[in-house]
Amino acid sequence: MLALAVHHGWPTEGYHRAENPVQKRMRAEVARWTGMDADAIESAVDGCGVVTFAMPLARVADAFVRFGVESRDPESGAAGVLDALRAHPFMVAGTGRLCTALIAKTRGRLVAKTGAEGVYCATVPDAGLGIALKVED
Repeated sequence: MLALAVHHGWPTEGYHRAENPVQKRMRAEVARWTGMDADAIESAVDGCGVVTFAMPLARVADAFVRFGVESRDPESGAAGVLDALRAHPFMVAGTGRLCTALIAKTRGRLVAKTGAEGVYCATVPDAGLGIALKVED
């Protein structure tokens, strides 16, 4: 988030607050990838003090389908992100994490990421598959 602020010349002070351009951009991107109207996305503040978005789990899975499918176009931003994940799976979650192991072992054929509050998502780009799980916590 800080890199996004610096890249665009936005204020880094308060980057975690909903009114900051960083969070507005985050909301817009979440809306774009999930296919939701940005105003329909509920939000709260997580334990780290950052805005977190609430939406139906099926919409989260849809976002991972879109990411996987778009990543098959070598000119897309999603392809660049997937290439980086494949090249550096450790940067996704670190040592001893399932996300890191899945990306490394499958050489990026499966990309998974854990999120806050027991959310776990994955995409299998070649299959056009997106998966989203929520563990009750």
